[in-house]
Amino acid sequence: MIKLFRKWCGHTQGSTAIEFSLMAIPYTILSVAIIEIAIMYSAAAMLEGATGAASRLIKTGQIQQAVD
Repeated sequence: MIKLFRKWCGHTQGSTAIEFSLMAIPYTILSVAIIEIAIMYSAAAMLEGATGAASRLIKTGQIQQAVD
C-alpha cells in the first residue's frame, strides 16, 4: 500500500492543471466582485450627482419657471 501511495505521489503530470483549477475559482469570484463594486460605486455617484442637480434647480426656482 505504501509503495502504491509513493508511486502515486511521484506523478506530477497533472499538477499544473490541478493548481490552476484550484486558483481559477477564487480568482473569478474576486474579479466579478471587483467589477460589481465598481458598478455600484459609479451608480451611487451618478445618483448623487443627479440628486444634487435636481435640488439645485428646485432651490433656485428654475423648475417652476420651466413649468409655467
